Amino acid sequence: MVHRLRTYLLGLFLWSSSAVSEPLEITIYLMRSASDLQHKTYTHDYIEAESYKDLDLNIVQSGTEGQMSSTFVRGTNSNHTLFTLNGMPIKDHSTPTGVDDIGQHSMIGVNSVEIIKGPMATVYGPNAVGGVVNMTSFATTEKYIDFSMGSNNTQTQTVKYGEYINNHLIDFTIQNKKSDGISVYPQGDEKDGFETQNYNLKTTSAIGGYWINTNFNSKHNETDLDNSGSDALNYTSDWKFNNQYIDIISPSGNSKLAFNNVTHERTYNNNGTVDTYDSNTKTLLGTHTIKLDKTDISLGIENENVNADFDTEINGYVSSVDKKRKNQGYFVNTDTLLTDDLLLTLGTRYDNLSSFDDQQTYRIGLGYNGWRTSYSTAYKAPTVYEMYGQDNFGFLGNPNLSPENSKTYEIGYGNKHIDFALYRTEIDNLLVYQGNTYQNDSATSTRKGADVTLTAHKGNIRFLNKTDYVIAQDSDGNELVRRPQWSNNMNITWYDNKNTSVSADWNYYGSHVDIDSNTWQRKDVGGVSTFDLSAKHTKNKVTYYTNINNLFDKQYERPDGYNQNGRTLTAGIKINF
Repeated sequence: MVHRLRTYLLGLFLWSSSAVSEPLEITIYLMRSASDLQHKTYTHDYIEAESYKDLDLNIVQSGTEGQMSSTFVRGTNSNHTLFTLNGMPIKDHSTPTGVDDIGQHSMIGVNSVEIIKGPMATVYGPNAVGGVVNMTSFATTEKYIDFSMGSNNTQTQTVKYGEYINNHLIDFTIQNKKSDGISVYPQGDEKDGFETQNYNLKTTSAIGGYWINTNFNSKHNETDLDNSGSDALNYTSDWKFNNQYIDIISPSGNSKLAFNNVTHERTYNNNGTVDTYDSNTKTLLGTHTIKLDKTDISLGIENENVNADFDTEINGYVSSVDKKRKNQGYFVNTDTLLTDDLLLTLGTRYDNLSSFDDQQTYRIGLGYNGWRTSYSTAYKAPTVYEMYGQDNFGFLGNPNLSPENSKTYEIGYGNKHIDFALYRTEIDNLLVYQGNTYQNDSATSTRKGADVTLTAHKGNIRFLNKTDYVIAQDSDGNELVRRPQWSNNMNITWYDNKNTSVSADWNYYGSHVDIDSNTWQRKDVGGVSTFDLSAKHTKNKVTYYTNINNLFDKQYERPDGYNQNGRTLTAGIKINF
């Protein structure tokens, strides 16, 4: 019952001292569990992404590539989505409100992305209120060079090389990308450029029947910035991301021990005045799945140690934090086939947190002939800034904050042509800014809506349409900013024996409420439609490709006061060896 969306398969040619063995297949499960049943009771999507823009999520970026971004899943807050690499959190804990900036991450070294919509706290612990975006990265034997050029003097060079050395698969990728960009401030004259260098080294080894995987990432982004509501001529950001991952998997595939070390270093320089943000997180995770006749029992223990500090001075805003915190989590999830068609999922997780009261979350789900329903709880931990920060404008953190708590109800159905889900999330103790500090809201705020995905194939044409309907309100019933009620992504692709393909995309981002970049008052913003075209052709291991984004050169800001690209053209060549 291995589900292809939950696994990746490696055909490994292993050399012994005497002969070459037959190709072997190993299955590695992404959801911290070796159970192939768990996916049947939650809403998920599987994407082979070349960029974070391919994720079909509400990602609001304050300008073009390299600028700050926020992600809103199912109308939850931008700090309610947990980003993971191979199932391990890569969160930047130095951000004041805990927002993860997916826009800074290249997809180099990422083989696929699984998006789980809805709470997954019983597996992942804190901050998985709206969902989890899990990027998988593993070694392959693919070898290629890729060069592309495009509008705004955008240039990208990528080299990847994967090879077996005895019982070890070694895979190395390097990428450099730079662009002159455009002015992020709509009325600005200076272009805000971007440059990034990405390095990724991955290995897979077979030793004594065990599988050992490693993954080393290093990313360095340099970006020109603008102020909110004005042009800035000498304002830059420097972001460094380093991640070291290792796991060991038992011969059966049912047990795994993994360690991850992630570091974020961000520096902002505005005419010689510097802000610094640094975060380090070390995570040790052990999981084991017991497979009985009709039941899979998944057990896990996770230890996380966080160190976050920052110092700010730009624009006269002086603030600092330097804190450590720990979390020890224990979880168990069971998946039981009550009949051949009826699945019952039960899960709970207990987190022992160093900064506030311990938390326990629960999940119950049912799956039957494509139908699914679930009830789940989750929580978001206050950041060190929200609890201990202070600044020269009177802000003082609140060490007595409690975690935000949520409960979500969901029902859905899926087959090969349609997948839909109806959901309602209620959040208690939501953090709100009041009286120069953060407080827990005593009332309940709600998020409710529907996800609908339609898929069809006819001949050599594939049709894919994803629609999201969201009502996101605070406890007073006010619409939350940057969360349109309607959004839609449609793709139509024609392909010929997989050597040639042409795609057209329609992207609709509906009307919504935003914050005026000059007055800081709420304002209504109309919906925007953009259209993209792409084509590629492969012959003799050489792929030629081109993309035209924003075909009709729509001029728009998102969020308000931050310019987005007009029509852009990219053309490139990828040579496989």
